[in-house]
Amino acid sequence: VLSVNHGNTDSRRLHAQQLVEKLGQKDNVSERTSRSSDSSRRCGIQPILNSNSLVLPLPNLCTPRENCQSERSSLSSSSHKSHTLAKIFRTNSGYSTSTLSTPRSAHSRANQLRERLHTMQPPCAHTKTQTLCYLCHQRRARNIPVDLSEEIRERENLEEQLLCAYQKLRAENEAKKEQESYWNRRQDLIKQAAYNLGVADAKRIKNQFVDATQYRTFIFSSRPSTPAKELKQTAIRSELDEQTGTRQAREKQEHENDQLLGKLEQARLMEELCKQKENQLREKWDKQQKYKQALDFQVKHKPEPIRKLWDHDGDPVFGVHHYDPHKARQMLTRAKEVQQAQMDAAEQRNRRLQQSRTQQIEQEKAILKRVHHDLICDGLKRREAQEARRQYLENEWDKEMQDKQDRDALDRFARLCPTKTTLMEQLDSHGRCAQCSRDLNNKGQSNVFTDPFAQGVPFVR
Repeated sequence: VLSVNHGNTDSRRLHAQQLVEKLGQKDNVSERTSRSSDSSRRCGIQPILNSNSLVLPLPNLCTPRENCQSERSSLSSSSHKSHTLAKIFRTNSGYSTSTLSTPRSAHSRANQLRERLHTMQPPCAHTKTQTLCYLCHQRRARNIPVDLSEEIRERENLEEQLLCAYQKLRAENEAKKEQESYWNRRQDLIKQAAYNLGVADAKRIKNQFVDATQYRTFIFSSRPSTPAKELKQTAIRSELDEQTGTRQAREKQEHENDQLLGKLEQARLMEELCKQKENQLREKWDKQQKYKQALDFQVKHKPEPIRKLWDHDGDPVFGVHHYDPHKARQMLTRAKEVQQAQMDAAEQRNRRLQQSRTQQIEQEKAILKRVHHDLICDGLKRREAQEARRQYLENEWDKEMQDKQDRDALDRFARLCPTKTTLMEQLDSHGRCAQCSRDLNNKGQSNVFTDPFAQGVPFVR
């Protein structure tokens, strides 16, 4: 808060009030002149017309938002000057009346400054406010509300009047142009209709006039007589007869050619059949000759025939060498070797079958053992999962039961305790700032505060 010397406060206030009254008088005179010039300017606003009494394009109009921005910029500069003037009052230095340059709202600013000087209080009244923190309270105290609604409304009314006048003149010009185009088109149609009527009358008069000296039929004395129709019909008949004869001759020739081609095709087929039959007979003859040669060769080289029984004089024909001891021993040895080889092969086969059966049994035992181990492992895992799930459910049950017991105890304690003893109920009595939601007792970290309505002017508290 700005410190004020109570000893020199009255003298400074009187001096400031005198200066403000002088400034107010001068500002009133300048404001009257500016208002008169504005009114004359407003009354003198008329749409610009060209030589053809047509409205020129509407000038650029300022929107209410742009007007507010310009008003705020002028007010920010004026508030900056008013703050510098307040600093001059506090330092008791020389005064200057040329800092206020906007005559439109100088009187209102002087009244606000006068009211502010009258209502200035040295101590801070922050404790009286119940909904704003210290920083928002200081901003609210230093904020100078400026109501520009009346001026904005007047400016909008003026712009609406100007826009209505412009639209009215524009509509009149459009109606005038449309009327002129309508009359021009009507004149063109009248001229076109008159021209068409004249052309039609001329054609009708020309067609109605008949010259008596002209005739529609003519007689040629040197023209030959028209020939009889029989001559032309005779020529046509002879031409048709010639065409029919030519067509019949062409059809007859085509039929003869088809018959000749059929006969030639039959002859060619007969020749091919004869050749095929001749080849078959030749092949058959060649095969017979080959069979005959083979039989002759067999007959020529036939082995000696077996002697008949009565040709041997009682000697046996079969089993002559069966009782030879040397051959019998060879046959016995060979039979024993064959038997031994067969027994060895059978024994080897049995041994191989036994080994394969043993290996298969071992593999099946290993598979059964692995399956049994997998089943045991699956059962153990399933049992472990069930135990873990049961332990988790028991822990969750204990936790939920403990939470429920705690809630019940808290509810019993809340029912037994007096009113407004919980934390939320206690916090209800401590309000927050309605503007920035800060604590009401918070005074901030910095001692520099910048007024947003006076750019670049710091205030130290």
